[in-house]
Amino acid sequence: MSDENFFLTVLDSASRLPLVNVERDDFLRKQFKNSEYDVDEIIRTGPVSAGVSREKLKKIAKGVIRYESTQVTLISTAAGLPGGLAMLGTVPADMAQYMGYLMRVSQKLMYLYGIGDISDISDSSKSAVIIALGVMLGAEGANNGIRALCKSFAANVEKRIAQKALTKGTLYPIVKKVCAQLGIKLTKQGFAKAVGKAVPIIGGLTSGGLTAVTFIPSCNHLLNALEEEMYC
Repeated sequence: MSDENFFLTVLDSASRLPLVNVERDDFLRKQFKNSEYDVDEIIRTGPVSAGVSREKLKKIAKGVIRYESTQVTLISTAAGLPGGLAMLGTVPADMAQYMGYLMRVSQKLMYLYGIGDISDISDSSKSAVIIALGVMLGAEGANNGIRALCKSFAANVEKRIAQKALTKGTLYPIVKKVCAQLGIKLTKQGFAKAVGKAVPIIGGLTSGGLTAVTFIPSCNHLLNALEEEMYC
């Protein structure tokens, strides 16, 4: 299996985990329901375009990261996955779970900074998730993809649908490059080595071993990239 195909296999397995997909409008409504901002305007145009302050957005984003980092360390590996671990096939369960929570938090952060609904993780929205994961895991060129996404959605502020921004002509070369790089990073040996650099005590991939020590920095990479693009 090629590096690119291995990464896409991990992505597919992770996308089947419960609670991975986050519906944009519900998430934004929950985050801003008790704020001074117009929730309907936020849902229609995105928080940045609706005038939410940089400080407010960052505070919410940091809260999201803290919450999800707690969840990823508490939830048992592949808990609730239909078919159990057998469904994951050749994908290590720890890897799928960790990737699933990265996917979950990436959606929330992108919604806060103006990206449209990508909750189905389908062909039309997969590119955005792949690019976000690339930023989180340090893939070369992924930040260029975030820049392209932000610019596209900002230019179509009234049309918050992923299909308009995620054209193959715009993002396909970046996505393909990121997939190949992440495939290399996510081989079991490479992934364990990457985790081990941050958590030397971890000798291998074990349930609950992928802690906030690695999860939070990855999320912060994406948060910083989005903030830089939307408030530059």
